[in-house]
Amino acid sequence: MERNSSGELLSVTTPSGQWLHFERDTQHRVQRISDSTGRAITYDYDLHGCLSKVADSEGYTELYTYDDKFQMLTVRQGSSIPSITNEYDISGKIISQAMAAGEQFLYHYTSDPQGRGNATVPDVITDPRGLVTHIQYNSDGYIQSLPLPAERREPLHK
Repeated sequence: MERNSSGELLSVTTPSGQWLHFERDTQHRVQRISDSTGRAITYDYDLHGCLSKVADSEGYTELYTYDDKFQMLTVRQGSSIPSITNEYDISGKIISQAMAAGEQFLYHYTSDPQGRGNATVPDVITDPRGLVTHIQYNSDGYIQSLPLPAERREPLHK
């Protein structure tokens, strides 16, 4: 690994000689990653420093939009309709995530188990089929129980 004087990663080389090179802009953000096979990914940022575009050397492009609170609103692949659209509550937590085909994930939050002020953590996620995942935390704030997909409960409402 090679780093610059600020400690930022510049390159990684494997014992077999394969490598990744990282180029940064004047704000120290990764602007381009290239590899030993000739592939490259470029990263563009908007005036506020939010990631606005990712493009690879094969022509794949993703575009990102944000609201005035710098919360990601949409992800677009190329110039098509959004592949992901996010909705947030008044405190800035994501409450729904809609996919291009209309599928939607819903998120619910509970108080932080460690009681850190007004902090919250996700405790219920409802997937596009209506299946509900309940997340349980221990007293240290770590996930204690996260059911596997086969263990999820049937939809609460239909």
